[in-house]
Formats: sequence, C-alpha cells, structure tokens
Amino acid sequence: MLGGFDPATKKYVGTEAVIKAQIAQVQADKKMPAKDKKEALDELNEALKTPAPQIENKANIDVVSKYYDKLVAALGDDQN
Repeated sequence: MLGGFDPATKKYVGTEAVIKAQIAQVQADKKMPAKDKKEALDELNEALKTPAPQIENKANIDVVSKYYDKLVAALGDDQN
C-alpha cells in the first residue's frame, strides 16, 4: 500500500526510487554482517528487476500522502 512512498519525505517517488534508496542504506550500513548484507542486496536488486504495477487511480497517491502517518501507524513499520 505504501510502496513507492519515501518514508522520510512522505511523498510518492515511485517504487524504483524507494528500492534504490534502500540499496544505498544497506550498502552504507557498517554494522550489518556481510552475509545479511549480501542477502538484502540480492533481494533488493531482484525487486528492482520486477516492474512496478501501473497506478490505476493517481488520486489515491494524494489520499495516501495526506494520511501517510496514520497509515504507517495502523499498518506498522514492517509494511515499508
């Protein structure tokens, strides 16, 4: 539901941009064990190859943006 939203800005940036940001975070994480880092990067790079679903109702982006904080609270952080 919140895929494609940048959690920092709470703006819709697209799924690809979010995945690339996650890749950068993992690469920069000095505390993550090498094995875990490789697994995470493999998963993220695989996700990057998967085409994002087409947005059918662009008005939903505005609604999600408006209520982003409430949605995150309701869904929990594991949904991001």
